[in-house]
Amino acid sequence: MPPDGDMPNNYTLPISDLYQETYDNQWQEQIQQATSRLERFCVIKSGLTGKLQEFSFVGTTELDEKQGRMQDIVLDELDYFKRRMLPVSFSKHLGYDEDDDIFLHGLDAPVTQTINALKYAAARKMDDGLKKQGGLYVPSKGGIFGTAFAGNDGMDKLELLAENVVPVNHTGSTAKECPMTIEKLNRGITLLQENGILDDASNAYGDQVCCAITPRMREALINDERLQKTDFGFASLRKTNGALDPIMGIQFVIAPNLPIDEEGNIICPMWMKNSLYFGSWKQNKVTVEKRTDKEDTIQIGLKTIMGSTRMREEAFLQIKCKPLV
Repeated sequence: MPPDGDMPNNYTLPISDLYQETYDNQWQEQIQQATSRLERFCVIKSGLTGKLQEFSFVGTTELDEKQGRMQDIVLDELDYFKRRMLPVSFSKHLGYDEDDDIFLHGLDAPVTQTINALKYAAARKMDDGLKKQGGLYVPSKGGIFGTAFAGNDGMDKLELLAENVVPVNHTGSTAKECPMTIEKLNRGITLLQENGILDDASNAYGDQVCCAITPRMREALINDERLQKTDFGFASLRKTNGALDPIMGIQFVIAPNLPIDEEGNIICPMWMKNSLYFGSWKQNKVTVEKRTDKEDTIQIGLKTIMGSTRMREEAFLQIKCKPLV
């Protein structure tokens, strides 16, 4: 550097060096924030590595009443098997053209704003990842609707239980196709209780009933609550920032793109929080670098790897709802 301290005219800032460490750390914070949103709806597994993850599943058991003195010991076994979570990688690269050296030295590339946009894109993909993976709303591997891998070797393929369905015409008194209603939510809770999944111990050990609904199904549920309040005196649902407060112990997540069945009905899933695992792989990263194959171009890239899986099918059910026009 010249004695007077001025920067030489031919000096080019090493942008990748200046940006990379700062914004990679920032991205790790952002991805943690995006992941933490899901803690109300599933069990989070962070920092995963490898081409798959295996989780042990242990079934339930009941105590036997003692029938007499010095009785024989009866030895039973627990259901024990594995669940596999397979990673799916997502990426996005955005480019910016450098106008001149002033653009370079001023560091005017909107990196922070770009990373924020990528964070929201990653958050939406996480929401999708809970529901399905492997394509545009096509169930493939993992998620609520996709194939689960289980068994002693983790290779048995399991789908959602056909009997765990609240039909589109379930209205409590008359059979009529309808959108989301309080009666359908109530039937869903009943199915979870009959499956032995939901009981007083569930809440005591931090489990939670969750349900994903579309914005239109949210509207239908609020409208139905108003009718129920008129007829039966139901407590009013509070509306905060367009969301629904929990009712009947159900935590709601608004999901605009839920699956559609062959009859055109929206499938709203209901599940137990502790029976859905979401994994974030350690290789999440953001890169900021100067392209060598393009003139005056800065590239901001993102790679995120995630996966999800059901832990037991009895804890999941499908509520079919007629779309609102």
